[in-house]
Amino acid sequence: MILSIGNSARPLNEKGLSLIEVLVSVVILSVGIVGILKPMLNAAGAIGYIKSRAAMKHVLEQRAWEIEDQIRYASRGFSLRGSETLYLTDQVVQTQTQTEPVAGIENLRNLRFRVIWGKGVSKKSIAKNFYAVFPKYKAKKS
Repeated sequence: MILSIGNSARPLNEKGLSLIEVLVSVVILSVGIVGILKPMLNAAGAIGYIKSRAAMKHVLEQRAWEIEDQIRYASRGFSLRGSETLYLTDQVVQTQTQTEPVAGIENLRNLRFRVIWGKGVSKKSIAKNFYAVFPKYKAKKS
């Protein structure tokens, strides 16, 4: 007996798959594999971002400690650097430091640190604000 579908005739007792059945199976399998791998790739990217953010947070904290030491032990000529570029083993990092006086409170300043890393559109940054009391320097009498 012969089963007729469209223009082709195929005997009912013939075993095996047609080319279209194989192609449909491959497409379904491919969609399933992509559906499984995409979240895994997204998770790997997120882990990379978290690792780089943790490293940049360390740079930010280290810079804050350096500033605190400079304020505490500096002579009268103390000044904050505006920005600098750090060359780490795997990336280039830019740090920015801003300071401004707090209105109405003598010697209290608002310090802002910002670390920027990445290239082009994928640039990322983190920032930290804190307040510091700058020591009063008395003019020396001659």
